[in-house]
Amino acid sequence: MKKISYLLIIIAIVSGFYLENLEKSRLETEKRACILGMKMIQNACIIYNIEVGKFPENTKALIDKKYLRRIDRCPLNEKYKFTHSGSFYEIKCPIHGNIMFDVR
Repeated sequence: MKKISYLLIIIAIVSGFYLENLEKSRLETEKRACILGMKMIQNACIIYNIEVGKFPENTKALIDKKYLRRIDRCPLNEKYKFTHSGSFYEIKCPIHGNIMFDVR
């Protein structure tokens, strides 16, 4: 009976480590997916600039001119915020951070 108790304790400890690593992997995957979503918007802006001769004022212009079908959301269902000031553009997720780029 004692051996079974020790075995159950060891299984509980090992499964705890496994679940912790699984959660870390899930969070990292969500962050990577979010960054890829922001990079898709950034790349659409760059292609728009090459073809139209200027950067878009907003994401609606990217959809209207068919550079994107839609603006996806972060895997945690947060909307991306697209802003620009002068030659600096920013695509921001409230959870995972932002991508900034200079269009000069």
